[in-house]
Amino acid sequence: MLWGLAFFVLPRSALLLSYVYGHEITHAIWVKLFGGKVAERFYVSLKGGHILTDRVNTWIALAPYFFPIYSALILSIYGVAKLFTEVSAFQWVMCLLLGFTLAFHLTFTCILIAQGQPDLHYGGTFFSMMVIYVINLLILTVLLLATAPHESMKDFGERLFINLEQFVEWVNWFLREGSLLLERLWKTVELKLKK
Repeated sequence: MLWGLAFFVLPRSALLLSYVYGHEITHAIWVKLFGGKVAERFYVSLKGGHILTDRVNTWIALAPYFFPIYSALILSIYGVAKLFTEVSAFQWVMCLLLGFTLAFHLTFTCILIAQGQPDLHYGGTFFSMMVIYVINLLILTVLLLATAPHESMKDFGERLFINLEQFVEWVNWFLREGSLLLERLWKTVELKLKK
């Protein structure tokens, strides 16, 4: 709710500039994770941005779309603070900021993908969209499980496996029945063609 209010009240240019800055920083971090070098200066504007680097791969190109940099920053600050002092009284603030930054990330990711992003073409648009969707879904699932009071990763995993088994059984039934239906339909067509 806080993000929804901020999205409509704050100047869109300030929000977009913050997103583009985080987007380019995320590219730079992932370049470093893959052992690459990044030029000290990079370009950020309301029309987009870019970094200069000695390497690129699918993960580097797509990282800003599935790695919510500001959410990672909030979790890092909270984690470091937790090492040095008791911060459980402020957990609600961390959850509020985490929700805000995730909503920020997902909103601008969707907006910019809809506008067409050259990053998506590196590994192929369909593949890139699937990677972005699955990893964002996985992040949201893990965070929801972490905050759910009566849910555990083990229970979720067991139910996921059971549902997957049921889905595979359903697909097998559908393919089997579908092939029988097509076979009957083909025989009917053959009979009509012979007449």
